[in-house]
Order: sequence, then structure tokens, then C-alpha cells
Amino acid sequence: TWVWGPIGLVMATPLTVCLVVLGKHVPQLKFITVLMSDQPVADTKMIFYQRLLAMDRNEAVHIVEEYIKDHSPEQVYDEVMLPALNFARLDRERDNLTDEQDKFIFEEIRTIVANLESKQSGSARGPDESGTLAEESVPARPNVRILGCPARDEIDEAALLMFQHLLNSTRFETEVIGDAKLASEVVAEAGEKQTSLVCIAAVQPGGLANTRYLCKRLRTQFSDIKIIVGLWGFSADLEATRKSLLASGADQVGTSLLESRDQIGNLSQLVSGPGPS
Repeated sequence: TWVWGPIGLVMATPLTVCLVVLGKHVPQLKFITVLMSDQPVADTKMIFYQRLLAMDRNEAVHIVEEYIKDHSPEQVYDEVMLPALNFARLDRERDNLTDEQDKFIFEEIRTIVANLESKQSGSARGPDESGTLAEESVPARPNVRILGCPARDEIDEAALLMFQHLLNSTRFETEVIGDAKLASEVVAEAGEKQTSLVCIAAVQPGGLANTRYLCKRLRTQFSDIKIIVGLWGFSADLEATRKSLLASGADQVGTSLLESRDQIGNLSQLVSGPGPS
């Protein structure tokens, strides 16, 4: 009104609405929507990823520690750390990550996972009669062997380390193989280790072609092995993709770590002891 007088007063509202609409549909103007909105600028998963991008180790750890106060470790993985890997996948494909950022993100996520696993293992101890901490009774040796296979690279491998942690308290013996393995090497390792269950991780977006190929190779070699595919963070047409993967040899397809864990629990009832040799 001060600049344009009565005309400015009349035009202020429609101009503001136009700016907000442009901010919603033009990525370069998204900051306008943020400025005009009363919603939080970013949620926990985005703030966590931003701290990783800034290579701020202390703040990234603090975010996880604060989140875990009101949530379980499973939720921390699915709701904070896995989305960070999804963001990293997108930024890597767009060449938005420097080599230093790339290396820091995956090393830091591995470190946080190891620390959470250590803390959870420590909480499983209880005081003995003398008041000191003592180990609980050692469980029987796991009778279901799981091989975790990255579909592409260290992003998938980092997600599998989280997934392995979710299965530590169950009756599974889980091993995550390196992302540098070829499909033929994965098949050979599955046979050598008498694997009963294979979990192929494909952190989204992408990786479907590699996943289908790996499913076909494993199914051709081992007719009885159970194959679970983790399309973790998948948000596209799941039904069509699921059918494609099932046709390639997969038994189950999950889009979150918790869903894949439940699927493994169900499939484990169909296998017992070591897998095919």
C-alpha cells in the first residue's frame, strides 16, 4: 500500500497467491513457499541429512540421540537414516555430492549404526547378585542363514547394515557381503555358505535392473532358496514393480526395513537349518 497506494492494497493478495503457486510448481522458487508457510522448514530426516552434507558429525549424532529418546531403534533406521540414504542416492545421481561429502555420509552412517548396536547390546545385560553387570544366557546358534546382497553400491550396503542390526535379536545368522561382488560371486557365495535366505537391498531410486538380474541368477542356481528384495524408500508404482520382481524369482518385496524384517520372519518358517550347498 505504501509503494503502490490503493492499487497495491487490492493487488497484494492475488500477487501473494501467485507467488505461492509458483513456489509449489517451480523448484527454483520453492523458497517462496517455505517463507509463506507456517509449516516447519524441514523434518528430522531432512535436518539429519543436511548435517551429514555439512559434515557436522556431532550434530548428526545429536539428532539421532534425541530422536531415539522417543522412538525405537527400528524407527530411527526407517524414519531418519534410511531416508538420508534415499536423499544421498538422488544427490549422487544428480552429481550434487562432492567426494568428501560422499565418503563422510556413508562412513558416518556406518559409525552411528555400530554405536546403536553396541548400546542395544549393552542394554541386554542385567545386574547379577553382586550388583555388577553380567551377560544374559547365550542363545542357541542361529539355524537360519541370511546373506545380505547390495544391488549396486555402498548405499545399499549401508542400508543392509541397518537391516542386519534389526535381525540381531532373532534366530538369524546374517552376513552382509561387500558391494564390489559380481552377480556370479554372490551366487557362488550363497552356495558356499549354505544360505537359506537372501536379502537383496536396492535403496531407491533405481537399481531395479540389477536387482532383477541378481534374482534370476540366484533362482536359476537355487530353486529352494528364499529371496527377499528390499526396495527401501520406493514410492512409485509398487504393484507393477512387485510383479516384475516376483517373475524374476523373488519371494517377497518390501519397501521399508520393518516390512522386510517381517517378511523374513514369515519366510523363515518355511526353511530350517542351512540352505542349499
